[in-house]
Amino acid sequence: MAKKILISAVNSVLRPLGAEIVRAGSTAPVQPPVVRRHDPSTCFMQTEGMKEMLVQELVQVAQNFFAQRVADVAPKGFDFRGEVEKFLSIYCAREHQNNGGGSGFHNSFWIYLTVRALSPELIVESGVWKGHTTKLLQEACPNATIHGFDIDLSTLEYRDGRAKFHQQDWSTFDLGKIDPEKSLVFFDCHVNHARRLIESHARGFKHVLFDDDPPIHKLYSYGAPAFPTATMLRNGIPAVLSEVKWIWHGKEMNCKIDRAEVDKATKLMAQHETFPDVAGPTRFGANQYSFLSYVRVNR
Repeated sequence: MAKKILISAVNSVLRPLGAEIVRAGSTAPVQPPVVRRHDPSTCFMQTEGMKEMLVQELVQVAQNFFAQRVADVAPKGFDFRGEVEKFLSIYCAREHQNNGGGSGFHNSFWIYLTVRALSPELIVESGVWKGHTTKLLQEACPNATIHGFDIDLSTLEYRDGRAKFHQQDWSTFDLGKIDPEKSLVFFDCHVNHARRLIESHARGFKHVLFDDDPPIHKLYSYGAPAFPTATMLRNGIPAVLSEVKWIWHGKEMNCKIDRAEVDKATKLMAQHETFPDVAGPTRFGANQYSFLSYVRVNR
């Protein structure tokens, strides 16, 4: 009886966390632990002065990055404060809160601001997953033509008829005439960034966003990397390397290096900038930081 009472007491603490102790011989199902991350839809300050401090911090980070790293992206007089406040409102009220495996707060913040600053008429998204980012892109540019590409659309949760989804690779789809200044392509498909850069240049794009863009010595955090990444191209891949090996979750991984492709893609990069982390400092979407970068392609 004492053991039963003890287990009951412990479970009263564990159940809100999505876990439970089950006695030997019991047939009760064991629920998997729930991963809880800070999110502005469920975790936020109510006192106005404290909310203001967070907004100011985000505005300052955004202003500094755009002014110092990508000065030609945001137009003069761009309303950073207004855009940050609008983003927080949109992100908090999004219909599908769980976007595990897709863009979290960090990526969403920078994608939204970049798209608002560029105001493209054509947006291409390669790798749509659940459609969370597609919805965000549409909120940011309601008048833009948006094409979402994925080789598997079975996980898609968001469809409203305005964004056009295609179950195929983007490279063979006819997008029509491309205006480099009014077009943007976002790659979140874990496909070789060198290849994607070559494709972007060939199709007329100037503004490119890459997710999952780690440097070569941090590949150990990826099981299916887009190798080589844009960051690797920017930093330079040592000429002596013909392949890279690492261990991911106990499994040995390796990627071969196509030197000709690497050299060609590197020459097409006019600029490469990694967005600074905002998930960690704000604690929103903590542990969801990923290497998101902006690339300007030589035209």
